[in-house]
Amino acid sequence: MRVLITGGAGFLGRALVRRCLKDGAERVVVYSRSESRQAEFQAALGPHPNIRFFLGDVRDRERLTEALYSCHAVVHAAALKRVDAMAYNPEEVRKTNIEGSANVIAAAVAAGVEGVLMVSSDKAVEPTNVYGVSKAQMEAEAITSNAMAWPRGTRIACTRWGNVLGSTGSVVNVWRQAIAERRPLRITTPRATRFWLTVEDAVDVVLAALAHMQGGEIFVPRLDAMRLDALADALAGPRYPREVVGARPGGEKTHEVLWNADESQRVVAVDHGLYAIKPALCSWRGDDPWGVPIAVDPLYRSDRARLVPRARMRAFLKGLSA
Repeated sequence: MRVLITGGAGFLGRALVRRCLKDGAERVVVYSRSESRQAEFQAALGPHPNIRFFLGDVRDRERLTEALYSCHAVVHAAALKRVDAMAYNPEEVRKTNIEGSANVIAAAVAAGVEGVLMVSSDKAVEPTNVYGVSKAQMEAEAITSNAMAWPRGTRIACTRWGNVLGSTGSVVNVWRQAIAERRPLRITTPRATRFWLTVEDAVDVVLAALAHMQGGEIFVPRLDAMRLDALADALAGPRYPREVVGARPGGEKTHEVLWNADESQRVVAVDHGLYAIKPALCSWRGDDPWGVPIAVDPLYRSDRARLVPRARMRAFLKGLSA
């Protein structure tokens, strides 16, 4: 496989690169705009004949097309993600998360790439903030782009999940810094729930989606959830001091959703622990490769999901620091 990963020097991108190289990928292209992150990652990897680093921004369609030469697949993981920062910079979110994503698709089609997987978020479902709106728009444009791309040999799909433990800006990292500095843990809403997965889980979802995609699906993994106060207990113990500060500006949800009631009617089982939401409209092909939808909870919501046992979460967190 020859694959390009946007945001390839980021948290998810680095894990994807390492897995692809381990699995024997013929060519892995790291595409990102941070020269310092690329340099750090390149130094950590050491010399490797199958990896290529490209400095570039997803806002630059021409550069993307150059970088995509000879690639079979694209994983689009680059995005602006901080909910509070986006509340004051919506135009920048549009340029990167919406227009940049459209550039990735257009460049992939122009370069003859076979598969494009767009990394989305549970915040795209019933969005309440600029980030969620941008991801919802990205999903809609990606899915309908198959009408133009699929006849030319390019399939486009999305994957949607919750919070990746230990990712850049993660609450786990913020709290660990507070513990190191002996400060209280700042919690927005203690009863708030979030879906959680490890970066290894996220990589598994990406690779499974690339293997199963037909074009037009949104792949959703089966995820467990946890309350923020329970996560704080697992990280620092129940007696560690904490401070409730309220929801961040920009429209932070109390609970997240991985599919809504309408989408639940189009959910099919794909693989062990992985679902796909069929497209509502599929004008680009005359058959139905996905099969019959299964019965699922109409609201895949974090406060109704199975909870992560605290002992299991403690093991995850210990593994992050190992």
